[in-house]
Amino acid sequence: MLTSLLNMIDTIMIGSMGDSAVAAVGLANQWFFIYTLGVFGIVSGSTIFVAQYFGKGDMENLQVPVAYSIFLCAVLSCVFGFMAMLTPDTVMSLFTGDSSTVADGVPYLRIASISYFMLALSLPIATAMRTTESAVIPLVVTGSALLINTALNYVLIYGHLGAPALGVTGAAIATTTARIIETVIIVGFTFSDRVKIKIKAKYFKIRRDFIGKYIKTIAPVVGNEAMWGLGTSMYNVMFGHTNNAIVAANQVSKNLEQIITALSIGVASAGAVIVGRKIGEREPEEAYAYGGKFAILSSVTGIGLGVVMLAFMPLYLKLFSISPEAKRYAEYLIAAYAIFMGFKMYNYMNIVGILRSGGDTRFCLILDTGSVWLIGVLLTFLALFVFDAPFWVVALCIVSEELVKATVGFKRFKSKKWINDLVN
Repeated sequence: MLTSLLNMIDTIMIGSMGDSAVAAVGLANQWFFIYTLGVFGIVSGSTIFVAQYFGKGDMENLQVPVAYSIFLCAVLSCVFGFMAMLTPDTVMSLFTGDSSTVADGVPYLRIASISYFMLALSLPIATAMRTTESAVIPLVVTGSALLINTALNYVLIYGHLGAPALGVTGAAIATTTARIIETVIIVGFTFSDRVKIKIKAKYFKIRRDFIGKYIKTIAPVVGNEAMWGLGTSMYNVMFGHTNNAIVAANQVSKNLEQIITALSIGVASAGAVIVGRKIGEREPEEAYAYGGKFAILSSVTGIGLGVVMLAFMPLYLKLFSISPEAKRYAEYLIAAYAIFMGFKMYNYMNIVGILRSGGDTRFCLILDTGSVWLIGVLLTFLALFVFDAPFWVVALCIVSEELVKATVGFKRFKSKKWINDLVN
């Protein structure tokens, strides 16, 4: 949640500057969001091996998937980071046709691109720390980075303490500075005895006995996250070709929804560690039992969070100086997310936490990608541009995919076909 908040805090604190600024920062962060999905796919796929090796007690081989994930994330960061740095106007134009929004987003995107390279190093290491029972360290480090980001936003966006009021540019500087500090500290811990993760050159060498299995396992995960991310971004593309009120409403609601999504991913990742560890310990029935308990826990938690979202929605919307029309659209979107939050959290746990931890990555790719594109994106496009439906119908179309995922995913879990021991 804190990792996601590092970028979302910019949109929240820029909220008083109106629809165009909110839309610009929000859409610029959509490029970062797509990038993080690719990074998360690589890291999530690698975590399958890290968790199972940890359960097996093989600390030497455990380092190899961590090293591979750092290398792959670094390659991905070069693609997204240099595009954001060198052609920010082109990137912004992918999400909106509004020239003022593009102009506001360009300086933010160019400066924030530096943080892409930082995340490629910090996230694989931090995730591996969490998987090997050192979860408190990345929590404290990322929490500190969030405080730094918030403080610098206060100073640089509005020009406090004698600093110039830089607006959107100030938000980008604050986020990038916080990411750099976070990465330096996380990497520094790998040289201490407090964590089990070590970054050494020998772990980056290609191992023929492992590389094939590694690529075969993580490729569907990366494809899954990429296609899911593109599908999710299609909503922003569609809204970007309507009006700024809808774009601003989408970014405001997305901030809240993505914080909850981050919680869902965190809970699911914790589940994946435990389920994967049990598979590595050659206890498949225990892994299945844990999976069932985690599924129930996540569903109940999602329902509770949905109630909280509805209760605090009026207070949350007061944080933003957006138009009454944008606020009304945001209410529809937040309500839809809240109503379906139980399904959403269950799906994250089932796909990310359970099925993937057993190496069932190909099925997850088909289920997740198919649901987004063939249900959510298609229905939203038809409602928005073909039938000109009321916006509350559009909001329901966005979340409709969760029902399909939950139904099909539950059947897969019950079949136990997802349990695959990859390290013994």
